[in-house]
Amino acid sequence: MINFNIKNAFFTGGLTDDSFSLLSQLNYLNLDGNMFNTSIPAILSELPDLEYLYMTDNFLTGDLSPLEGSPAIKEFWADGNSGLSGPLYPWLGSMTTLASLSLAYNSLTGSIPIEFGNLIEMEQLWLQFNSLTGSVPTELGNMNKLRHLELEENAFTGFMDASICKKTEFPFNTLKTLGVDCFEVFCPCCTCCSITDCLANAWRV
Repeated sequence: MINFNIKNAFFTGGLTDDSFSLLSQLNYLNLDGNMFNTSIPAILSELPDLEYLYMTDNFLTGDLSPLEGSPAIKEFWADGNSGLSGPLYPWLGSMTTLASLSLAYNSLTGSIPIEFGNLIEMEQLWLQFNSLTGSVPTELGNMNKLRHLELEENAFTGFMDASICKKTEFPFNTLKTLGVDCFEVFCPCCTCCSITDCLANAWRV
């Protein structure tokens, strides 16, 4: 099996290591909109061809640690899982295949690791509506392919570094959406400054 899609099927069980142990060729896995009420199966990090993993609105629990060592993931979306907590681990920065990471509307804590600057293939990074703290790392300026960065509704402070801001300006104009809570983070280059503002901006893009 290469593709497996049970989006919005309202499954309530079966999200275990055993369910995926024989799927060594699995490339695309869409589990959005189910009610698993369990943690991320660790075996997913052992699937050599898994590039696209979608786990939004699954009532996930635990943290992101089961994904450590994932060799090929390009897109990982797991929004809307209020039971998904813990930090953004520094090892996420070693998943250099990542081009799209969406972890909005969860319960993540801690700061954005400076190791995220190693994600040079990253095009879309959504982290809004968590409990993340600290400053926005200068190292995110290394993401030369970044088109969307949203950090609203967290507890970031400080300022948006010039290396990130320049991506919104001529002659680069590569970063189309840059969102943060501008009352807490000084960001003269942001395209939107609140969750409401960024949602409205998304409709215009």
